[in-house]
Amino acid sequence: MTTHQWRLVRLLAAPLLGLISALSLVATAHAQPRYSNLTWVDRTGKVIETVGAPGEYRGLDVSPDGRRVAAHTHTGAGGDVWLFERNGEGTRLVAEATGVQDNAHPIFSPDGKRVVYSSLRDGVSGLYIKAVDGSGSEERVHSSGRAMVPMSWSPDGRFIVFWDQTGFEWVLPLAGDRTPVRLIAGDNGQSSHSQISPDGKWVAYNAGGNIWVRRFPVDQSATSRTVSYDSKAVQVSVENGLFPRWRGDGREIYYTSSVSFGMIMAVAVTPTADSIEVAKPQPLFDTEYINFGHPSNYHTFAVSPDGQRFLIPRPEPNTLVVLDREGDSRTLDIDNWGDPHVSPDGSQVAAIRGNRSVWVMDLASGDRRRIGKLSGPQDFAVSVAWSRDGKQVAYIALDLAIGKDTLYLANADGATAPKQLRTFEGVGGQLLGFTPDGGSLLYFSSQVAGDTLLRIPLAGDAAPVELARGSTGMLGPRLSPDGQRLAYHTNANNKNEIWVRPLGATGELGVPVRVGDGLGMATWRADGSEIYYAGPTREFMTASVRTSPTLAIGAPRRLFDLPDAIPVAAGFDGRGDVNADGSAVVLAVPPRIPPLPQTELRVVDRTGKVVATPGKAGTFFGRPMISPDGKKVAAGVSKPLDDIFELWVFDLDAGTERLLDTDRNLNSWIWSEDGTELLYMSMDFNSGDGGGIFRRKADGSGTPELLYRHYAGTSFNLIDWSADGSFVLFNSGGVLDVLRLDGKREPVELIRDEFSVAQGLLSPDNRFVAFTSDETRPMNVWLWTFDPEAIALGPAAEKLQLTKDGAGGPLSWGWGGNGHEVTYRNNGAMYSVAISASGGASAEPPRMLFRHPEAAGAASASRNGERWVFFAPAVDRR
Repeated sequence: MTTHQWRLVRLLAAPLLGLISALSLVATAHAQPRYSNLTWVDRTGKVIETVGAPGEYRGLDVSPDGRRVAAHTHTGAGGDVWLFERNGEGTRLVAEATGVQDNAHPIFSPDGKRVVYSSLRDGVSGLYIKAVDGSGSEERVHSSGRAMVPMSWSPDGRFIVFWDQTGFEWVLPLAGDRTPVRLIAGDNGQSSHSQISPDGKWVAYNAGGNIWVRRFPVDQSATSRTVSYDSKAVQVSVENGLFPRWRGDGREIYYTSSVSFGMIMAVAVTPTADSIEVAKPQPLFDTEYINFGHPSNYHTFAVSPDGQRFLIPRPEPNTLVVLDREGDSRTLDIDNWGDPHVSPDGSQVAAIRGNRSVWVMDLASGDRRRIGKLSGPQDFAVSVAWSRDGKQVAYIALDLAIGKDTLYLANADGATAPKQLRTFEGVGGQLLGFTPDGGSLLYFSSQVAGDTLLRIPLAGDAAPVELARGSTGMLGPRLSPDGQRLAYHTNANNKNEIWVRPLGATGELGVPVRVGDGLGMATWRADGSEIYYAGPTREFMTASVRTSPTLAIGAPRRLFDLPDAIPVAAGFDGRGDVNADGSAVVLAVPPRIPPLPQTELRVVDRTGKVVATPGKAGTFFGRPMISPDGKKVAAGVSKPLDDIFELWVFDLDAGTERLLDTDRNLNSWIWSEDGTELLYMSMDFNSGDGGGIFRRKADGSGTPELLYRHYAGTSFNLIDWSADGSFVLFNSGGVLDVLRLDGKREPVELIRDEFSVAQGLLSPDNRFVAFTSDETRPMNVWLWTFDPEAIALGPAAEKLQLTKDGAGGPLSWGWGGNGHEVTYRNNGAMYSVAISASGGASAEPPRMLFRHPEAAGAASASRNGERWVFFAPAVDRR
């Protein structure tokens, strides 16, 4: 794995706890992709064979006769469709030379002779059909300004169901004028992954986090814009369900229980005269599929027609290695290992395999045995700890279904079944170790709302004892052998460091002592005389520890270099452990990592002409922001190998660039009207400090000034700074907030309703706010009067809809210099809406200004409406 087990599960649990918005930005920015193998497994999960070479596979389908596989292979900024025969021979069905097009999401026709796929070209998403033998040319059957994903092809060949960015699915007739009609499946009409049954009478789909089935509406009015149903939906999944698939005879439906680390579930179905009966879902096996931070609106698995073989893109495994004090290594095992812990006598290692089972392995021979297995579809093992005598292993499992942690105790020899000791409040916590008397375990959980340190008694019904709560800044803490200190990693000071902290008899945390710069994996020698950890540049470090008369740490010294295959952003906490005398290190080394796609900044004028490409290509993140006069650009650069974000300022006229700030918690930034200052947001996810809005001079002079501290349970994004400098608009969980800078600096919720708001922009005179809302589905642009004195919107009658055909994202729009224009982005182009504010606001129909760069990403517009900046795939300009 590329992320510490319990951290990754925190991300999985986030939707359950309302934390996803706070965590998703960091997860996305630091997500490290992995190569996967297209793997055929049987109904028990046993590997049968792999197909083709490893690649970044993101969507796949199996032909109706089970003889071919179609897959989307992602490369850099684009991707192509490949076909694989049963012998593993691969053919690139759809290829293009620029590396910008993303030909993706292939689905076979009912006869297996054609494939439909999506492709983004010239800013327009299209559905294309091509013969699998490569003959003839491709045919575009539908196009849209919104990204589309084909989901299924009806057995009679008449319809293709596809999903688009509105959140709806559509039925595309392949005859006639090919006008799509909306497939209304979910309670709010939104659904995904609709699969038409083999007999064409039913459709299984994902809506509201579960799998449902109902009749597929083959009869429809020629003038109807939506599809009507003559039956009610029947729920298939019980707790959670994603990505449904049918067996070839229509008698079984399969789905996964989670996006990552889910189980394949099987449900027997029996059609009746007017409905369909479904049996209780049965778990088959762990998919071992991992979603590495990319969207999941594609198919994550496929199934053979007889339901006996499943095709899953499984990531390349980790290598569990053993290193001596000179750095010489040997391979212990190759599998999806995580959180390895060496036994007290140094002869064995306990580790989590694929988040579903716990194993013990002989350190000399590599022989392994399973000592614990989780059976719940939404149970995930996250942390292990050895007993002091080495006879037992405790482990924590997160149950996503209830949002709690469960403690298990297993015999290290695997002779008896593990005991479930207790379930308690916590989400993906970490076991720090057994107390010296062996009667309790210390447990630590780090969440956005704060940290919790518990002592959990193993015997009787005694409740866990809370030792500490609040902001500790600790990451991956480890308990000393005498139970009186914690060694841990922290980045609370925006710098990776290792510290030691006394732990009192009643659990109070003492004054911490700094060890040195380090990336984590702090652990102890058995006698407590040394601390080991990963240094700032992947060195394996040691430092002596003296506890009398006071705690003192010796000068750190390097022992050897750790494998450079481990990127810094992958995290070292939970990746390795050291044996009792410090003579051996056990480390889970991730496989090779695909190169990150390189993007560049492109500044264009009102005609779409590129007028500047400031800086050099790199791994940009967030949203590039162009100053109100269009002369400067602020952009974030991600350095995942160094676990840091950088904020750069580019002066377009002077042709200069300046590194303004380095901060791993950077999120978003906006310009002052005169272009001399920037506001930026820094969100600390590992402490209780919340997020802060800081003001900084754009020329780098002075120090950042904290203007506002945000403690809400969700992240937020800065989106506008008013022309007079009085107001800041930010978005938090789909709510539009206004912060007055010349007053008490208390945010006011401007728009909060059942609809989500993505962007907001005040007019130059602060009389109006323009914003995007999904009230209409798709998202559109609206204008509403604003009272700057009351910090309130006007009456609902003064709310004006500016667009009707959608305002797609990533959205970039701004006011014209005279305040009479709103520009926005949709259908691969930039549009302008002229506004008249005399006698009540009114708007003219939108007009297109220009088509934006191919495959352009996040963007922003200057307030004067003369320039835009985009992230776009890097072009070799040599």
